[in-house]
Formats: sequence, structure tokens, C-alpha cells
Amino acid sequence: MMNDTSRHDIPDDLEARLADLPDDEAEELRAVWQLLHPSASVPDLAPNPDRTWRRIEAHIQADSSPSPQGDRAAIEHGRHGAAGRTVRMVAGLLVAALVAGALFWQQPVEVAAPPGAQRTVSLPDGSTAHLNSGSTLHYQRGFAVLPLWAADERAVTLRGEAFFEVQAAGRPFVVETRNARVDVLGTTFNVKARPTQGGDRTEVTLVEGRVRLASRADRTAAVTLTNGEAAWVEAGAPPTAPRDTSVERLLAWRSGGFSVIDQPVRTVVDALERRYDTRIEVDDGVPADSITLYYRSQTDVETILGDMCEALHLQYTRTSQGYVLSRIDE
Repeated sequence: MMNDTSRHDIPDDLEARLADLPDDEAEELRAVWQLLHPSASVPDLAPNPDRTWRRIEAHIQADSSPSPQGDRAAIEHGRHGAAGRTVRMVAGLLVAALVAGALFWQQPVEVAAPPGAQRTVSLPDGSTAHLNSGSTLHYQRGFAVLPLWAADERAVTLRGEAFFEVQAAGRPFVVETRNARVDVLGTTFNVKARPTQGGDRTEVTLVEGRVRLASRADRTAAVTLTNGEAAWVEAGAPPTAPRDTSVERLLAWRSGGFSVIDQPVRTVVDALERRYDTRIEVDDGVPADSITLYYRSQTDVETILGDMCEALHLQYTRTSQGYVLSRIDE
């Protein structure tokens, strides 16, 4: 008799069919099954394959008149038919695996830095992206259309802010945001793509190298930035002319600091919420004044709120959920 482990290896539907056969025939078929599955233990019963195949064919064609020649033909036909079905099954599985693999490969990779955290990403070409808080980066797996089929360009899509260190690789490196496109061959630069009160805004700050900034709405109106310059695209307008900027201030977040340059209160509050993963409510009475703040190293959120309140004649209150920013009553 077969042991329990061997019986367990047989599919339930096949075991149900074997139950309808005489015991000796069922045991031989179970033995054949075990021979077809080398990982299983060797059965105690040594089967007779020819006799087993004849009995299988006899049950399938019970209404025919068997003869020695017919039996042998049926056996050969059964063997070839089973082999054909196996080949078709394996081919089908291979095709399914290839399709599944292609679909998997075409799903873009997503990397996110949640509010209150930053994250460094090693890209497939050896380039590096440092994500600021509340940012998301998408790119094609392996920078390729399919395995071993490289895409024409190394393209990433950014929502938020990131500092890039790009390796030269003979094909363009592209950063796309909601409203802009940045083309580069080898450089270090910062891209900030955040919504503003006037719509989407993408600001590029170049540390070293050369980049080309264009609006996605009209890529013919582009500007080229060199070291220490910045430019931006806002809404559907063409990019601004490059201008010299304080790279150190704009990249304060890279060293754990915080910086905003001439930004409205609510824009500053949004940046603080992302940077410190906290909630800051702004009362309706708070004016839409702009402010510049710069902290080159790690600073707690209450110090920044205190400085902002002092400059704009505001006050902040700590609550169970975060903070409330309001005007000081005269």
C-alpha cells in the first residue's frame, strides 16, 4: 500500500477517480504518478507501466473491441497524446510567465519620502536622488522598455522636491513634473515641484553642470542654466530667465535645515507641515504676507514658528493635534 505522504501528493480530483477503480489498478496508477514526480518518496509497489497504460486506455475506450494490435496502438497514442498535452501545457505556462513578466517590468517603480522624513534613492544607472519630505519619485524599472531593451532616455517623474546627482551615461537624463521638463546629461541640481496659490510651479536650482528647463506645454521655449543659477516654470507659462541665486539657502534642507525665500504665510506653513510631519492651522485673520526664513542646520518647528510670529506680528498656540497660527489681538 502507498503511504499517507504519497497519497497526499496526488490531486484530489485524480484521487476521487482512482477510488472508482479496483484496488490493484488504483495502486499501480498511484505508483505511476509517483514516478512522474521524482521529489516524492519511492513507492513500495513496483508498477508495470505497459499494463497500466493498457488499463487506462481500456477504461477510456470501454465501448471499443480491444485487440493486441489495437492495445499497442492505443498505448502509443496515449503516450504521444499525453506528451503533446504536456508540451502544450508547458508552452502555455511559458507564454503566461513571459506576459506576466512583461507586465511586471512595465509597472513603474515608486519611491516616496513621507512627511517628516527624507530618503536617498539609487537609480538603475548609478545616479542618486535625495528626496525631501512629502515627495514621490517614479521611474521605469531598469530605465528599460523590457529587460535588455534600454529606453531612449533615463526618465523620472517627480512630485515634490529632490536633489539629483546624475551619472553621464550617453543618453539623456530627464526629470518630468506636472508642468515642466528638465533635460540633463551629467550634473547635480535640485528640482522643486510643488503646487502654489497660482498653480503648479517647478523650480530648478543648478549646482554644477548644465540643464535645460522647459514647460511641458511648449518645449520650444526653453532656458539653459549654468552653475549657481535658478529658474522656474509656473502654470502654463514659459520658464523664467535664469538668475543667480543662493544655492546654499535653497538647499538648506539637504543638511537638515529649513529655508523659504519671499513666500506667503500659507506656503511656509505647508512646507513646515511636510518638513516636521505636523498640523498647523491658519486662522482666517492671518494676512497673506510673505516672509524669508533661513536655518542652515536642524531647528525645531517651534523655534521657526516663533521667529515667523515675531516678524509678522502673529502668535501660535499648541494643541493636541499640532498648532494654530493666529493674529495677535490689538
